[in-house]
Amino acid sequence: MLSLDSTRHDLGSGKPPGGLRRRVVACVSSVLLTAATVVAIGSVSIPGAAAASTGSWSVTGSMIASRSVSFAPTATLLPSGKVLVAGGSDSSGALASAELYDPATGTWSATGSMHVARGDATATLLADGRVLVAGGGVATYTPTASAEIYDPATGTWSLTGSLATARMAFAAVRLASGKVLAISGWTGNPLLYSCELYDPATGTWSPAGNVITPRLYHSAVLLKDGRVLVAGGNTYGAPTANAELYDPATGTWSATGSMSTPRTSGNSATLLADGRVLVAGGNTTYSGPTLASAELYNPSTGTWSPTASMSVPRVSHSATVLPNGNVLVAGGTDFSGSLASAELYQLGPTVTAVSPASGPLAGSTSVTITGSGFAGATAVNFGSTPASSFTANSDTQITATSPAAASAGPVDVTVTTPGGTSATSAADQYSYIYAFTGFQPPVANPPTYNEVNRGQAIPLKWSLGGDYGLNILAAGYPTVQQVSCASGAPVNTATETDTAGGSGLSYDSSSGTYTYVWKTSKAWARTCQQIDLKLSDGTDHLALFSFK
Repeated sequence: MLSLDSTRHDLGSGKPPGGLRRRVVACVSSVLLTAATVVAIGSVSIPGAAAASTGSWSVTGSMIASRSVSFAPTATLLPSGKVLVAGGSDSSGALASAELYDPATGTWSATGSMHVARGDATATLLADGRVLVAGGGVATYTPTASAEIYDPATGTWSLTGSLATARMAFAAVRLASGKVLAISGWTGNPLLYSCELYDPATGTWSPAGNVITPRLYHSAVLLKDGRVLVAGGNTYGAPTANAELYDPATGTWSATGSMSTPRTSGNSATLLADGRVLVAGGNTTYSGPTLASAELYNPSTGTWSPTASMSVPRVSHSATVLPNGNVLVAGGTDFSGSLASAELYQLGPTVTAVSPASGPLAGSTSVTITGSGFAGATAVNFGSTPASSFTANSDTQITATSPAAASAGPVDVTVTTPGGTSATSAADQYSYIYAFTGFQPPVANPPTYNEVNRGQAIPLKWSLGGDYGLNILAAGYPTVQQVSCASGAPVNTATETDTAGGSGLSYDSSSGTYTYVWKTSKAWARTCQQIDLKLSDGTDHLALFSFK
């Protein structure tokens, strides 16, 4: 990205509202190469490659051509692991040349040149590994409709169908279908409402509806549900906080919540591992001030919320999602000069599984917590109670020891890191259960049938390892149900045992034993009945009886 200058131009001049960004104060593209390396490309004084595991930078080879004096080049990670950089400009104007970065050797090599010299174009990796470069500027304030495709197998470019409308300073996103969506932008006069879809199978473009708010230098992100979020940018002389959504299923655009702060070109928009979108930095006016603030878009609610600010204000910086879910932000400018600094945004942790999912009230159960963003974990809680101990085994796994609990039932297991505390969900629940060890004599446990007389009062005894009061039974329980004496299959519908009359629960503190006296019916002669003692922790405990 390039920075805006402070000059404004009206639409009648044929120049984009707010002025095309001519003065380079920072130009950085960054591409994730491997699980540990990021290459930063551009004129800002960041030495080449960053090792994510150590947070350090090391020098890598310089590009063959100096780029981005006027218009930014594109940078695309190829399936081979190499990086394709194409176009941009030097002091003589737009460039058609392209080159490849090889992370294995840290060197650059020339590859085929584009048919059309251009900068501020879009480059989109297609599903088959080729790269679509579309639109952009061929000279100052001169957009093009041309598009071409780079084939890594041959190192050559071939022209493909042109956009219906010449455009630059637009955004492009590859959809789940493999088609590429080109969004709004500038055509020389005025801003464009129109959007287009490129079909790699036919090499042609087709209409994709109109945005609600035309804009240039905006951000666009493919959401996990297949929709596209477009946010910010410049629109008719002013930065905007407006955002909208494209739904490929219907081919329509709809409004969504606006950002809290208008952000013009140079802000980053990044899809996070949990499906939210992080927008950071940018400008509130053409010439500043530059923003350090950031906010998160939640596709589930269509709303934005504030999050931690960057350490310094930035515009035209790069933002790269690392394999651990963190976001590396590098370079950019604050309008007083180029920035060489880089920083990490740590996504708040997410818990996706807890195993085992239950344990005794006494605690001391070793629990494996699975998720993401666990690096630097500072706390693990079971409900509101801290874990007795925990160890962060990796960024995706924690082993914790459950604390004791005062009552049975489910609690949320949450992880806290410098990036925040994990949101609660059904996936993080751990249930405290009573230490039920089975029915005590004279009652035998399944699969044995206890032979008893009809109408007999049967004492069911058990221990839970302590006195938890008399409110330990689930509502509506125990129940009794007639079953087949041969197969155990249900014969009728279960009913509460209270209907038999006179049943009741007691606790003997001297023996630590609960007793439930079950008054049976004389009508049960020559039948088999099953009693279900369901406790308030959700566990079921069955006993089988054969009535004489």
